[in-house]
Amino acid sequence: MSCIKNGKFINCKVCKKSFYVAKWQIKRGEKFCSQKCFGLSKIGHIPWNKKPKIKCNCLTCGKVIFKQLCRIKSGRGKFCSVVCLNRARLGEKHGMWKGKNVGYSALHTWVKRRLGKPAFCAFNKEHNNRGLQWANKSHQYKRDLSDWVSLCISCHKKYDLKFVKFPVV
Repeated sequence: MSCIKNGKFINCKVCKKSFYVAKWQIKRGEKFCSQKCFGLSKIGHIPWNKKPKIKCNCLTCGKVIFKQLCRIKSGRGKFCSVVCLNRARLGEKHGMWKGKNVGYSALHTWVKRRLGKPAFCAFNKEHNNRGLQWANKSHQYKRDLSDWVSLCISCHKKYDLKFVKFPVV
C-alpha cells in the first residue's frame, strides 16, 4: 500500500525554498521549512513582556504603576497588586454578592466584620464576662446594622424565645 499525500508544497517565508506540508500542518499554520528558518524569523521580534511599559495609576490606591500596553488593552493591568484588586471587589462589587438573599451564617459574619466583637450585654450590664453575640432585633435578618444588638448567650435565648410561636399540642 502506498501512502496518499493530500498536503501541498509551499514556500518558506525566510529562505523561499519550496517544501511539502501535510494537511494537518497546513491547518496548524506551518510557514517555515526548518527550525533554523523559524529562529531566523524571530530576529528583531520583541516579546510581549519586553515591550515598553505605559505609566498609569492603580484604581484602588492611586499608586503610579507601569504596565504593558497589551495588558491594558485586554482589560487587565488596572491594579498595582492582588491586595488592591481584592479591595476593589469587596461588598456589593463582588461577583458572589447576594444582597438580600444572604444566608444566616453569612449575614452574621457580615455583621461581625462591620460591628466587631460585642463588648457588653445590652440588657444586663453585669453579664459582660459571659459569651457575647450579635442578636437581630426584628428577627427579619436584614442588612441593616442598626437592627442588631449585643447580648450575652442567656439573654439572647430569652430574647429569641419571646418571638417563637410554639405549636399547640
